[in-house]
Amino acid sequence: MEEVEFAKIVVPAVVGLISGAVGSLVAPWVNWRIEKKRKQIEYKHSLIKIAREKIDNAETIEDILSSSIWGFIDSNLTNQETSSISSGTNYFQTVNDGMTQLHMKKQVISKMLNRVEKQWGL
Repeated sequence: MEEVEFAKIVVPAVVGLISGAVGSLVAPWVNWRIEKKRKQIEYKHSLIKIAREKIDNAETIEDILSSSIWGFIDSNLTNQETSSISSGTNYFQTVNDGMTQLHMKKQVISKMLNRVEKQWGL
């Protein structure tokens, strides 16, 4: 009888101790993973925002090509988009009256940024 009462007390205490120990070890790891994911999303949002600001404020294509964000832009362009930006041609639309080559190239980069944003799920 005493053994049954002892078991009723000790077993839940031991189980509680073990689950508390496991929880205290797992909880920080879970929080770290959540924080890491949140930081990655913030970083991606920041890259897209900086690239858009650079494109919007650029007065020449050289302003974009010489910027620190160009590496990110260039690494996400397709071969066709890269050719379109580096040459005077645009594969995606015909030249509209009043639309300069700069505006067409900005449009190509903007479409790429939209594509990357969708790929990243932002």
